[in-house]
Amino acid sequence: MEVIGRFQDHTYVNWLKAGQALLCTAEGLYEFCEQPIKQYHRDLHTKYPRKPCKGHCQEKHPCTVCSDRRQVWKKDVLSQLAAQARPCWKNTDMAKYEADPWEIAKLCMGRGDDEGRTSAVTTDPIGLLQLVLNCRLFDNYVSARQSFVKVRE
Repeated sequence: MEVIGRFQDHTYVNWLKAGQALLCTAEGLYEFCEQPIKQYHRDLHTKYPRKPCKGHCQEKHPCTVCSDRRQVWKKDVLSQLAAQARPCWKNTDMAKYEADPWEIAKLCMGRGDDEGRTSAVTTDPIGLLQLVLNCRLFDNYVSARQSFVKVRE
């Protein structure tokens, strides 16, 4: 089919409109998704103040002070998952939780290519919807959780 003919095909044009609508939805979700995650990240820093590190930490082998802190953060972060959500450990790096709020957000997203997902803007629309669906931080903002389930399916 010629290119001109494709734009005259109503089914094709509807798919283009649906794709554009998904991109517009994602743009609307950027700030909506980032703000609660950033606030939660600040709250974690306040709730669990940093203790002096023993100074010999490595990313894969932290000292006991840093290791204990990571476990406390991990427990708190897991408490924010919605009942039906399963954490996706492949998406995230716990060693980066203290420095990067979006690492926490990625835990709530489904399996996928997390390369380059450093913020809401660089996350695909489905990942953002999964975050809203799977993270209890959004409970106060989303009353119709079932709407997100329908979009996901």
